[in-house]
Amino acid sequence: MAHFMSLAEPKLRERIPNLTEAYAQVYAREFSAEELRQMVAFAQSPAGGHFLKSRVKLELDPAILIQQEGFALDLFPILQQMQKEKCAAKAAQRVAMGEKNAKCPLSQAPETQAG
Repeated sequence: MAHFMSLAEPKLRERIPNLTEAYAQVYAREFSAEELRQMVAFAQSPAGGHFLKSRVKLELDPAILIQQEGFALDLFPILQQMQKEKCAAKAAQRVAMGEKNAKCPLSQAPETQAG
């Protein structure tokens, strides 16, 4: 890890000013000056500091990850169906334009389910 960081540090240091500027522009566009002051005040409070320090750990908690995986499992078949519908519509357009053998390759593939 130390070797990786020694190699990566120059690139990271090179990018930090641009990243900081991008954050400043995005936050200034999204939040008013008063909202930004309130956010800074929250971040400097004990609760805000605790929240910010714990944010990543909380997002990676197994209880949350299990629920997020459930969303992915529920949504994957819906996304597949939407892709099939779009593919079939494009194939129908191609047939309408005279391409008699146009087919949707997704309609010929076996159904796959995540999990």
